[in-house]
Amino acid sequence: MLLLQKGETQSATVYFEEALRLNNVQLAVTRSLEELIKIHIKIKDFYQAAFQISRASHLNLNRPYLQGIFDFVEGVVDSIKKRYKDSLEKLKRVLELLSNKDHSKNCSYSQLIQDNIHLYLGYSYFCSQQYKQALLHYNKVGPPHSETPSFQYNKCLCEGILKHSEQKFAEAASTFEEAKKHMPNRV
Repeated sequence: MLLLQKGETQSATVYFEEALRLNNVQLAVTRSLEELIKIHIKIKDFYQAAFQISRASHLNLNRPYLQGIFDFVEGVVDSIKKRYKDSLEKLKRVLELLSNKDHSKNCSYSQLIQDNIHLYLGYSYFCSQQYKQALLHYNKVGPPHSETPSFQYNKCLCEGILKHSEQKFAEAASTFEEAKKHMPNRV
């Protein structure tokens, strides 16, 4: 943990890998796997995080404790693989789990997921053509995600589509122009 706080991610990763390999204490194994998954979430390497999850079946760990982070990673990977229905199902389950105060205060990964979940829920709803739901989640996304051009682009597209469906064509056109400013090569 100290290595992570010092910013030495590679050394911390090696340490957690060794803890997984050499330790048979359930708490140590659970926390080591959790930290490895969190490292990959922070750098948005969800396929590597999913690989870490696939190792869980071979380890002695507290699976109920990690279920939220497992579902979150699997939901994001489903979204990447364009399986939006599966993604929404898993991400909504995580959101429900996070609303359980007892679970949230006992899990060290809760804040990391809370900082990210609305971004991926919004995207999955957007790709499922559920634009009102997407916009609700996009409006809950905070910095630093809300400041990225890709987020701003998707949010503007979502707003523009909703305005178009309400037959507010001039407003929709200006919103699409705003989206174009965020990512000029996309539109």
